[in-house]
Amino acid sequence: MSASLRAFIAAELPGELRRTLGRLQTELSAAGVRARWARPESIHLTLRFLGQVPVEAVARLAAALAAAVDGQPALRLRAEGLGVFPGPRRPRVFWAGLAGEAEALCGLQRRLEQALAVRGFAPEDRPFRAHLTFGRFAETGPPGPVAEALAVHSGQELGRFELRELVLFESVLRPSGAVYTALARAGLGGAGPDAPA
Repeated sequence: MSASLRAFIAAELPGELRRTLGRLQTELSAAGVRARWARPESIHLTLRFLGQVPVEAVARLAAALAAAVDGQPALRLRAEGLGVFPGPRRPRVFWAGLAGEAEALCGLQRRLEQALAVRGFAPEDRPFRAHLTFGRFAETGPPGPVAEALAVHSGQELGRFELRELVLFESVLRPSGAVYTALARAGLGGAGPDAPA
């Protein structure tokens, strides 16, 4: 049986935005929102979750990253407002929204999907919705605090950043939380894939 790894493609966030999201998690907890919060240092912008892939597929995935970003300038984005999937009555995922060059981000994600498909990876069956997941609900708690948090933070700007590269990550699930390791990087504007430093 060939070796495999759990992988996804994402953009990293600047430290200040991660710290802001961490402070927001603390504030929401104090307001009665019962969620399992992501470690701030591990929050990222996922463009494609791949699941289990063969180790030998990493080179093809790195090539897909390079093809997707070729000629694409950096994107100016801002984290703005809060939301939950699938909805506030039975929330499962707590997220921050993205604004700014969000249409261009969707275009980049489509290019990534096409580059992956050309290299033999089945397309994602769900539409892409740009967001930053920073909490999950193991069980449904009282909806009041969630609805109040959504109302209080509606449209609130949480931070700005430039998306300058895509990263292929390996995700190893551990009891203390997932550990992410960069396997390849591709800079927007045509820089080729690189091994992590």
